[in-house]
Amino acid sequence: SLCCSHRERRAPSRLASSLRLKVRCYCEAVEARRQSLAAVDRFYRDLMVSQWRLEALEAEKVVLQAELAGGEDLDSDRVLKVVLA
Repeated sequence: SLCCSHRERRAPSRLASSLRLKVRCYCEAVEARRQSLAAVDRFYRDLMVSQWRLEALEAEKVVLQAELAGGEDLDSDRVLKVVLA
């Protein structure tokens, strides 16, 4: 009888310990997911800024090529197509 009552007291303790461990694992997983999403968001913003810079450089290149050719090929529609492409 003492053995049975001792087991009954330990069982809730084990359950609580197990639940604490599961909660801790869940919280760590949620935090890791949050950090991963933040990293992906930073990467995406950096990618968009780089893309914008490349498009700006391409537009400058078109303008400079037209200027070097004597300005005759300088067509604002062409520059806009390159920028908006």
